This record gives sequence, structure tokens and C-alpha cells, in this order.
Amino acid sequence: MIRRRGTAPGTELTQAVRRAGYGATVIPTAKTTLTVADMGCSGCPEKVQAALNRVSGVRGVRMTSRTEAIVYYDRRRVSTAQLVQTVKRCGFTALCQG
Repeated sequence: MIRRRGTAPGTELTQAVRRAGYGATVIPTAKTTLTVADMGCSGCPEKVQAALNRVSGVRGVRMTSRTEAIVYYDRRRVSTAQLVQTVKRCGFTALCQG
């Protein structure tokens, strides 16, 4: 699996890996921002981040503040509604900003 980073187009990366004799597929990654409320302690963002990272299809989570999480995910495998539900199961309120 190649995670697209930097400036090289996904097809260019895929071709380079294939020329090297390996299989490669570019997995499109979507990005959404979740606003999370009710986090009262410094450990709360870590709890939310860990829970989101355990969701199948989530590629990564970055907590930008105590109230905001940027989630990179495969929209073929997980929906924003599932991401919000995951946060709610942790005991917090979440809204998807898009």
C-alpha cells in the first residue's frame, strides 16, 4: 500500500513501484474535521484519537486542539457518521465539519 504524500502524482508513484517489481494500488484518502465537545481533561483528546485510529478504514488522526480532530480515511470503508458515532461512544459530542 502506498500512502500518497508529497508532490508526485499517485499514478507516477504506482508506476515506479511496479517497475521495481512490486504491486501497488493508490487508495484515495478523504479528509474531514470533527469538532469534539465535552473533553474536560488533557487525556481526553488522546482517548478520542486512539478510538478513531482503531476504526477500520481510518488512515490517521491528528488532534489540532482539545476540540478538533482531523481524520484521514478511506470513504469506501468508513463514513463520517461512523466517525461521529465512534467519538460519541467515547462519551463526547462530535460534529463533522466536512
